[in-house]
Amino acid sequence: MAEISPRRAIRGVFIAALIALGTPAGAADFPRLDEPAFAVGDYAGDVVLLDFWASWCVPCKSSFPWMSRMQEKYRADGLQVIAVNVDQDKFAAAEFMHQYRSEFTVVFDPEGVIAKEYALLGMPSSYVLDRSGAVLWSHKGFRVRDEAALEARLVDALQRQAAN
Repeated sequence: MAEISPRRAIRGVFIAALIALGTPAGAADFPRLDEPAFAVGDYAGDVVLLDFWASWCVPCKSSFPWMSRMQEKYRADGLQVIAVNVDQDKFAAAEFMHQYRSEFTVVFDPEGVIAKEYALLGMPSSYVLDRSGAVLWSHKGFRVRDEAALEARLVDALQRQAAN
């Protein structure tokens, strides 16, 4: 059996305590993982990039920084990035989020309630919702070389939706 370092054990206890207490994002610089809290109606008037991810998902490690940049860059234009974690283990999700910081809303969906509504295509899967909540387009996977094309599609969605 592999030994766990004292530092990792203490960090694990700290993380577990924060999760159990529901510490708000930013407190102790650690994320809060809420149970399904995504309702399309809450974002009426915004274009939503709804991304499904898991701690074991390798491409998600690249998508998180990109989504943070998109949220920061286009928030004023009405973009809301919502990342839905489908891990059943909050600890695994929290570890991932501690390593890959986010500047967007993250919700925890261990039972796949939200995921079932969107019939995931793979991991990660992203859906862009118009200002009324209808799906404009979806995208499976994430590759750094596709960032510019994905951003162009987001900008197009924001501009088309602003004109309506």
